[in-house]
Amino acid sequence: MHKDTLLAIFELRLKELGCPAARASRNARELADHYDDLKADALAEGQSEAQAEARAAGRLGDPRALADRLAAGLRQSSWWGRHPVIGFCLLPSVGIFLLLTIVPYLALLVMKGALPADRWRELADGGPGYGLFSTLLQGSFYGSLAALMAIVCRIAVRAVVGLKWMLAACLLCSVHAVFINVWIFPHGFFVGYLSEPNWICASIPLLCAIIVAARQKRAARNLTFALWMAALCLAPSVRADGKPALERGWIGGEYKVEHPWSIRQKFFPPPEALYDRAFPKSVQCSQKAAIKITALGTNTPAALAGLREGDLILEVNHLPVTRLNNFRRLIDESKPGHALVLSVYRDGHPLELTATVGQETFRPEGWVTFCVPSVAQPWRLIPDAGLSVVFAGWEAPRGLRYDLGPKKDVFDPSWRVWLGIFDNSSGKTVLSQTNATASPSMLKAAMAQM
Repeated sequence: MHKDTLLAIFELRLKELGCPAARASRNARELADHYDDLKADALAEGQSEAQAEARAAGRLGDPRALADRLAAGLRQSSWWGRHPVIGFCLLPSVGIFLLLTIVPYLALLVMKGALPADRWRELADGGPGYGLFSTLLQGSFYGSLAALMAIVCRIAVRAVVGLKWMLAACLLCSVHAVFINVWIFPHGFFVGYLSEPNWICASIPLLCAIIVAARQKRAARNLTFALWMAALCLAPSVRADGKPALERGWIGGEYKVEHPWSIRQKFFPPPEALYDRAFPKSVQCSQKAAIKITALGTNTPAALAGLREGDLILEVNHLPVTRLNNFRRLIDESKPGHALVLSVYRDGHPLELTATVGQETFRPEGWVTFCVPSVAQPWRLIPDAGLSVVFAGWEAPRGLRYDLGPKKDVFDPSWRVWLGIFDNSSGKTVLSQTNATASPSMLKAAMAQM
């Protein structure tokens, strides 16, 4: 076999086995030097040029088998090559889990430490710059995932384990990452596993595999396979739950029940209640609780009617409201365009405001969540229904809803049960929220009630 042909077959086989291109070229040059030495020895013994080349090629043997033995030796010299199942099927998923539980929190702490307290509160409330803040926090995790997969692919190349183990690692990490979600919304932060697929996160491992394979100049069939797998991960998800979209009344805002402060309520609180030493005494004479507005968007029926954060809602259409679920039921049952008369207490003065009910479209859904307990529920020390320190629990959020996040992130649970890090909930996912214009007949009816 001619020298150039032998070296070309040897180098190509090394690359097919996963050897880095630079190392394959270096090993080919070393083999060429050894070939020249063997040929020189044969010529020194008086053999002809053709006989010397044949003898050198015969002493070296089959170049493909020689490349296989060299690649096997390189794999055995590396821990990753000796234990590919652990190194490329188990450890990358463990690394993703560690990134999930550490990186977003570190990024959050860095951002919080770098910003003034007033600016931080403004961002937490969804103020100016919130979109960029949310993108940076999500990008910190996606960037760290891409870096982890680049390291895994680089180790696979250096350990000469072949394309199959690199693709296996990327495919398993992609299946793992498809259920990872990093959600940032006003007054909330979620990092964990959900049944809703995250296709951006799932595509990162396979895109890394494609880039590394392209740099190695793999065979066309291998690149085609990698591209095909990436296309599957980048394909849009199709929800097959078949649940129809429903409608209900909507005025916007987040609310909680507020009670006057007392010793009994301090030790035995209802889960959704707030306690205020400044609860108006004039209100206590007529009712023992009220609905407090804790957050309110600007372009919502409640805000357009003149309601503000911190207001106490005492009555709806002259019916006292002391429970959050009753307050929500009155709004949900109202048709779009209907006028609600709200009796409000603000800064020591009673007010009556009229809100035009809008329309909210939602879909009933159930979610199965797997995440770190301190993420699933907030950390507290008092054992009530929504705490991460409770290993097992059940809660029914009576009327509690979240209104300030992007529509695709708004999920209002109707019940929730958890056991350790497993969390199952049923509720409603908001699809759209629209304002409505009150009809003249409804306005006249509302004025008559006043």
